[in-house]
Amino acid sequence: FFFKQKTAYEIPKRDWSSDVCSSDLRNSITGFLPNPYLGAGGFVGTRNGITFTNQTGGCGGNGYQGVTRGDPGYDFIFNGVNHMYEGGLILGTSATKLVDVVRNPNNVQDNDFTSTGFYSFTTPGVISDQDGFTTFKDDGASIDNKIGVRVNMYSYVYSNYPDNKYVILRYDITNTTTSLISNLYIGHFFDWDLGTATSNYTSYDDTRSLGYAYDSGPGARREYVGVRALDSAASFRALINNASIGLTRADKWDWISSGFSTTQAGPNDIHQSISSGPFSLAPNETRMIGFALVAGDSTLSNLQENADAAKRKWTAIRTLLSVKEISLDRKSTRLNSSHVSES
Repeated sequence: FFFKQKTAYEIPKRDWSSDVCSSDLRNSITGFLPNPYLGAGGFVGTRNGITFTNQTGGCGGNGYQGVTRGDPGYDFIFNGVNHMYEGGLILGTSATKLVDVVRNPNNVQDNDFTSTGFYSFTTPGVISDQDGFTTFKDDGASIDNKIGVRVNMYSYVYSNYPDNKYVILRYDITNTTTSLISNLYIGHFFDWDLGTATSNYTSYDDTRSLGYAYDSGPGARREYVGVRALDSAASFRALINNASIGLTRADKWDWISSGFSTTQAGPNDIHQSISSGPFSLAPNETRMIGFALVAGDSTLSNLQENADAAKRKWTAIRTLLSVKEISLDRKSTRLNSSHVSES
């Protein structure tokens, strides 16, 4: 999730072409296609679908990398227009034990997640029309900031109504340490830009755990975009891009852990963050968390309808995965019993 050049920020250009976390674009698929013009990992939906680019191959990054539009690696395209300039994953247990890939006070992104693989696609997928997958750890963080987690990230996209206007992001977070991890929040930061960026609003629908953004400027774009915490939100923060915005790890911790003190902002160049938690993870324990990036054609009700479709799908996915886990457990038990009887 990455950087734009605005009044408050001057970001040096980086070459992402050799980034090991960049997604593999060689898959041939039906309904959703990796898009080489959008940078690594973009997938394009049919008819009013969403193009969502995960530039860093799942190392916690979605969206823009570079300083000018047109660089590879930014994108949440809906109705043919990009509406996202930056976005990033944040995990934290305190103001210091926090890892992310969001911009910091030095005007560069934190780069706390590392991966040795590419973002892979399976089309058609086991779960959706296109399943995406990668895995990464927080090994890029300093010892003072590192939590000690492995994240398996999945993306699910669909080509048919009513499921073609959202992208589900699933995170399976595993404690790789020998100690209990407690008070863990998982959050996202987004800098949405719709139409005239300085005329945007952000707000929060607490009945859906849905943060959203829209444009109010002259000749305003009609779309609404947002993110839904599919396992309920613990915190939402409406932010404004100006010289006084805090970008330290302590600020990011405040975004993801401090509840709902500021849920509206605009008209301005807005940001938003949303999180789920807190969770505890015993050593080797895994927790699954879901978010949905959602778009609506012309009204808030459109966005809410699509967010509701994403929630229904996530409930079905959770049920399916639970059944698969039970089946695997039973198979393992049978194999173990067979092995014991033979001995």
